[in-house]
Amino acid sequence: MFENLKGDKGYLDPYEIDLYMATVKNFDHLASQAEYVMLQILNGTVSPFDEID
Repeated sequence: MFENLKGDKGYLDPYEIDLYMATVKNFDHLASQAEYVMLQILNGTVSPFDEID
């Protein structure tokens, strides 16, 4: 994504920086949630087959 935003000009403008950082933060948040759920499954607290409300 960084390389696509940077393109031929070789740098990111302020809007592109904000877009890139928002995407990175969102990915980090989703990764943290996935890690938490995986730990719960490994600890036996939840089943991967439980229904989500």
